[in-house]
Amino acid sequence: MEIEIVKSGSHYRADCKDLPGMPPVGIGATPEMAVTCLFWCLMFEDPKTWLKYIKKDEPIVVNGVMGIVIDKTQIKQVLVIRKDLKMRRGKEIAQGSHASLAWLSDRIRRFNLNVILSEEEIGWINGNFAKVCLQVDSEEKLLDVYNKAKEKNLTAFLITDSGLTEFNGVPTNTCCGIGPHSAERFVGITDELKLY
Repeated sequence: MEIEIVKSGSHYRADCKDLPGMPPVGIGATPEMAVTCLFWCLMFEDPKTWLKYIKKDEPIVVNGVMGIVIDKTQIKQVLVIRKDLKMRRGKEIAQGSHASLAWLSDRIRRFNLNVILSEEEIGWINGNFAKVCLQVDSEEKLLDVYNKAKEKNLTAFLITDSGLTEFNGVPTNTCCGIGPHSAERFVGITDELKLY
């Protein structure tokens, strides 16, 4: 996919050269924001075209410079859930969903849809959204995994349930979501945990 970025007044405009005249364009305060906006427009407004032009391992070329091609098969997100809480199945699914979306919803809230994605994140979105669900048997272990991830500068979010439907009204740390990141970045953090 070839993308052309041009300065337009105080903003930048990103157009897909493969799709001339296509309505979705990206506009942002920086070139990066413009490209990110273009990707979001393609994904949400015309997903069929997005899938057609963002093929597995196809490089993205911006203003003639080829981007790094990431092996999308090695990018994953890890969800770590407390098994000791014996949550109802629906509650576990809801908590895991919160953990999976936390990184993106936080970014959207902070940047008002001018979301900047890392190459790993773009690779994960363009890939198969690989997730691994692991278990821990205590809050202490959950916090240990979460803190290790933060210490290694991984994207990590701790999910605390409000306690309205379970846990007798007590806010409770239920799980955490880490990534998406390349698989090797999880070594020493989650590799010893059991699958849920």
